[in-house]
Amino acid sequence: MMSVPPPESTVIRHPRFYYPNGSLIFWAEDTLYKLVHDTLEKYSEIFDMLTLGVHFGEPRTEGTIDKDPIILPLTMKQFDLYLEGSCG
Repeated sequence: MMSVPPPESTVIRHPRFYYPNGSLIFWAEDTLYKLVHDTLEKYSEIFDMLTLGVHFGEPRTEGTIDKDPIILPLTMKQFDLYLEGSCG
């Protein structure tokens, strides 16, 4: 079962994988990741399918702000290992 991100005051930004110029925000376990969509897209078809912007005619915030990250059913360690192996 996926849980809800913590309040903004208790959010932990990943020390390595939270990029100021990132465009996609993910939450794994208790940590936020802010990654560059174009870089992720190169290494995975799954990320290629993620789109930003309009969803059924309405603005969409999921994955674009810290308060509304894309929630992953992974631990921080699992996502770290994936990112280290695929993106360097």
